[in-house]
Amino acid sequence: MKTAFAALLLLGLSLTAAADSKEERTEKERCLTLSASRDDSATGSGIHVIVTVRNMCGKDFPGTDTWFEVSAISQRNGGVSGTQVGRFQSTIPPSGKAETYVDISCNPDERYSFRVKLWP
Repeated sequence: MKTAFAALLLLGLSLTAAADSKEERTEKERCLTLSASRDDSATGSGIHVIVTVRNMCGKDFPGTDTWFEVSAISQRNGGVSGTQVGRFQSTIPPSGKAETYVDISCNPDERYSFRVKLWP
């Protein structure tokens, strides 16, 4: 009986956590604007990208809980040349911004535009 109760309690906590994460995801989609641009100050086998998030709301968001996916789109053929998932290291302040860097494995000699979105 105690085992069944513990299992139900854990199930209830899991469902509550899932509901909270959906609400937080909706709030992030409403409040946060993501952008990305190439950072030519670093060199390597791929490209170095700076990802910026702007917070349009009066609430801060933990950067370590704010994941994104950035894709490099070839300007030559419009295809996705590379994708990287990352997260911010610092808190995203109310009405403020935060930045982080990621490396994308793709041809560094090509020109790219970027598509960035919350992940997953």
